[in-house]
Amino acid sequence: MAEWSNVGHPLRRVLVVGPPGVGKSWVSVQLASILGIPHVELDGFKLRPVRQLTTADEYEAAVRTALAADAWLLDGNWSDDTLGEDAWRAADLVVWLDYPRPVVMRQVAIRSARRLVTREDYYGWTESVRDWFSPTHPLRWSWRMVAGYADRYSSMAARFAPRNHVRLTSREAADRFVHEGPLFSEP
Repeated sequence: MAEWSNVGHPLRRVLVVGPPGVGKSWVSVQLASILGIPHVELDGFKLRPVRQLTTADEYEAAVRTALAADAWLLDGNWSDDTLGEDAWRAADLVVWLDYPRPVVMRQVAIRSARRLVTREDYYGWTESVRDWFSPTHPLRWSWRMVAGYADRYSSMAARFAPRNHVRLTSREAADRFVHEGPLFSEP
């Protein structure tokens, strides 16, 4: 259930989290547009062409540079507790997308199929059927990690949630939050 009454203004630093395929990018693009702040995907800091990853030092430097900006909307997942804590504490709002596993898996499958058919480039990565058998492919990763991300973000919210955080448990709640939620009301 989403609790909107605690969302304040102005929002200049927003963090959107949730498992792969949950819809972080869609929510983030919408919110960044409404708020007039830059949208930054953490995957853009992590991924290199041909399914290579940046080094931990490169990733940390890029994230710290983003966090130092006056305004941002970051979307992605945190595998580093220190960086994650810094981002959560710096955020004016954390939006946690916490949908049931079947919803996430359906969305991941649709996105993967779309990327395969359209040959969509995602930070230098192009989907292939062979990739679907990799343990790090979003289809397999999301299946394993939906519950783990729920536990992780529940713990992070309890330990160092910002002044405002919202947990959205359905696509409908996310849609209402983006289009009808407190971002459209005065503080």
